[in-house]
Amino acid sequence: MRVSIVGRANVGKSTIFNRLVGKKKAITRDISGVTRDRIEDAVDIRGKKISFVDTAGFDNSKDKMTKLMVEQSLKSLEDADLVLFIVDAKDLENPFDKEVAKALRKSEKKIILIANKCDNFEMASNLDILTRHGFGEAMPMSAEHNIGFQELFDIIMDNYVENEESDEGDEKYDLKMTFLGRPNVGKSSLINAILREKRLVTSDVAGTTRDAISLDFMYGDKKVKIVDTAGLRKKARVVDDLEKASGVMSNNEVRFSEVVVLVTSSETLLEKQDLTLARKVIEEGRVLIIVVNKFDLVTNHNKLRNDLNDTLASSLSQLEDVTVLYTSALKEKNVDDIIFKSFEAYEKWNKRVSTGKLNQFFEGVIERNPPPLSQNKRVVKLKYITQSKTRPPTFTIFSGNKEKPPESYQRYLLKAIRETFDFKGIPLRLNIKAPKNPYTKK
Repeated sequence: MRVSIVGRANVGKSTIFNRLVGKKKAITRDISGVTRDRIEDAVDIRGKKISFVDTAGFDNSKDKMTKLMVEQSLKSLEDADLVLFIVDAKDLENPFDKEVAKALRKSEKKIILIANKCDNFEMASNLDILTRHGFGEAMPMSAEHNIGFQELFDIIMDNYVENEESDEGDEKYDLKMTFLGRPNVGKSSLINAILREKRLVTSDVAGTTRDAISLDFMYGDKKVKIVDTAGLRKKARVVDDLEKASGVMSNNEVRFSEVVVLVTSSETLLEKQDLTLARKVIEEGRVLIIVVNKFDLVTNHNKLRNDLNDTLASSLSQLEDVTVLYTSALKEKNVDDIIFKSFEAYEKWNKRVSTGKLNQFFEGVIERNPPPLSQNKRVVKLKYITQSKTRPPTFTIFSGNKEKPPESYQRYLLKAIRETFDFKGIPLRLNIKAPKNPYTKK
């Protein structure tokens, strides 16, 4: 069942959404227009799966951004089984509520009218005026003080509708990917091009995306979760509290992703901030794919590719052969390659090499290039190797003593593993495990 939460700006929709899903997934502030895209999350309520959708506030402003936001809010009604129409109990006479009610009546959906910010009995006694909207009595509640949610759950369950998603249980994805990058490089436009629909609000204004927007997408018979994030700038340049909250949310999404698509622009290529983001992705052990968007603006393709390769070789040497794609969201050029290459890299990220094959390889590597002396100028005795885990592929070398080879030799071993077993562009881990001292007391 899908429940859309709608209403004019700043009536507390996102606070209600966060309470319903049990997490701070939508950014909330006491200013209008914070939420711009649809945000969706599914929870289990009394044994039933329910998806809640937070939407941008309806507004009568004529600017382009507001029109795009309202357009997305109206689209949320198409798939809704139930609509929560939120009004402000402290502003019952607001004329724009009538406009919202008019749009909701056209949808012919089941509407539950809710008067939020209803903090006392006196305010609750004044709600009869809301019957003029044609949706019956308004339910009083206060999201800020967590009042009225049990009653709301009762109403939702009374109107529960079974649909195809209701029996799926916990959502299982074949791939989880996050789009990351600086503001205004075209992340949302790329996702819209992949989905073949204008699902995300896009504009030439930097910072259009604020929340982390999660979307489900079918690639053939594979279910993919795509997350669009707010553009990230250098910390020194971020002074707005809202932008800081967006940045924290974007960084958190990296930890829960399997593939991270770092989007940059052909106009600026990789800046210092992009490289910082790339290193963070690698440190988290996630698959990194670099996408150079707006490639249709480039006249000298070879020069741009050479410049980018030079930058990667000098500034991102810890991950050789990272996948780089050149796309144009505007022309829808090479956008499908992003999903194809993501699945290709994901398979390598999950790959496991048998211990037998690893040690045949390891013996040859040690024979050709024995480990140098340790930092303590002692002999390093490496015995055998095994792959201890995947996601990311992690290898453990068991040593005959407590001495570890220099970092340069460990990098040499990782490079040899990457080339021999086709882990190109995949972050790898290497552990050196020393033997236990049998005389150490447990």
